[in-house]
This record gives sequence, C-alpha cells and structure tokens, in this order.
Amino acid sequence: MATTFVSWSVSSDFFGRSRSTPFAQRDYIGVFCRLNAHIVSNGVESMPKPWTSKLIIKALGVEKCNGSVEAAVEDLTLEKAMGVAQEKHGLGHLTGADLKAQTKEIIGTCVSMRVKIDGHWANDALAIINKGEWDERFN
Repeated sequence: MATTFVSWSVSSDFFGRSRSTPFAQRDYIGVFCRLNAHIVSNGVESMPKPWTSKLIIKALGVEKCNGSVEAAVEDLTLEKAMGVAQEKHGLGHLTGADLKAQTKEIIGTCVSMRVKIDGHWANDALAIINKGEWDERFN
C-alpha cells in the first residue's frame, strides 16, 4: 500500500483565525478571488439568481434537459449563449473581461448540462473558441 504525505502550513483566514493549509496552497495565502455568490440574511451562501442553467433552459425553449449523454438532443446556438452571457453580465454575475470570455463561462455550464453548441459538444465548442475559429461571431 502506497503512503501519501501531505504537508501543512498554518495561516489565518479572513477573520484572523488560525487554520491549517495544505502545503501546495501555501503560496496562495492572502490571495483574494471573486466569488460568484452572495450572503443571504441567515448567513447561508447561495448562487445568485437567475441561475445560468435556468437561463440556458429558457434560451433552449424546453422545460428541462436530459440526464444522459446518449439522450442529449439540446442544441444551443452560439448567439443564444452570447445572449445569456450578456444577461448574466448585466447582473454582474460573470467575471469574464469581454463577451468571448463571458460566453465561455456560459458554455462551461453547458458542459455539465450536456447541451451542444451549434452541433458541437460544449467541450469541443470551447476548443473551437480557444483556437479563434469563431472570433468573427463575437464582433
């Protein structure tokens, strides 16, 4: 049986409480990142509404998406994905610097929903966008 060693260092959290941190994360102590969540009155974090998945379902015009890869038939156009991105950006829920990056965030949600983008699986659509093949569509 193999033994795995994990090193820990001690740091403090946002409130100054001492806590242990994995050694691999030591270099990131004190680095802040934007969290797409808000705190409700009872102290529970929840994702901001409207949820991206609900906006995608609305753009598709269906009641719900399939659960299996074999049965996946939903196909979202890139233009509709850009529309969802613009709507979410208008609410301040996306972190992307431009429409292309914001649309990639929306397509990332399509990966888990098993929704195709212009006939391509969402991962393939992201690869196409990264290659720059659809850049003219973002102008």
